[in-house]
Amino acid sequence: MQELPGMVKDYLLGYIKRSNKPVYFILQRDGRLLEWGGDTGRYCLPELKIGESIEKQLYYLEGLVTSLDNTEVIRCVNIEGCGYIDIHLIPTQEHILIVFLAVEPATTNEIMKLQRITQLSQCNTRISLAAIALYADLFYSMGIVVMEFLENGTFNIIGSIPSWFSDIYPDIKIRRTQHDLESAFPFLKGFIKNARKHWSLKIPFSLRSGIQNADDAIGNQQQYEAIAITWADKNILFVQKFK
Repeated sequence: MQELPGMVKDYLLGYIKRSNKPVYFILQRDGRLLEWGGDTGRYCLPELKIGESIEKQLYYLEGLVTSLDNTEVIRCVNIEGCGYIDIHLIPTQEHILIVFLAVEPATTNEIMKLQRITQLSQCNTRISLAAIALYADLFYSMGIVVMEFLENGTFNIIGSIPSWFSDIYPDIKIRRTQHDLESAFPFLKGFIKNARKHWSLKIPFSLRSGIQNADDAIGNQQQYEAIAITWADKNILFVQKFK
């Protein structure tokens, strides 16, 4: 790719500063904080301490930093009181760089859907899977598939199944348990790695894959998104197709 002209770089940098309110953290390889800066007021940050573990200071980073091997982007994390952010995790030979960028879901309709899911997931942490299934009509009406992630790496389906999902993954018509959905949705492979970390922390916010492209049953490219939450002490995954 041809090098971007300086005026283009200046515009893009200014746009990101205005729109995404970047904050950066520079860490030692063991996760201890060396330096931070940027639009810190946007992200409801506590009083950070140099030389202490960032994972202990920002609970939503726990388990993500010290185990980092490759650059990862965790998209649209909903931090209570601060809105949605993308978290960029970049390891180097000597340091780890973390960048927060403020983002917004694509449409007001998507925001409302996410708010409904979050509200339902937080209403009662002791709610049973049977009770979750009672919300099947709500999820079905939004074209969302609801699954429980199991320790063996497979999924069980909960509630009703939109037709788009059974078209792309016909095995679901035969059985509803022990599915390897990474074969049906390759874009989930990388997301599930991040979702496993997220679920292990049992923290009350959702983790989103961001919009991903994949082929449907007849080879047409479609857009999908996955959302991971902890609900009723269960690891729950929502998968949505965009029209």
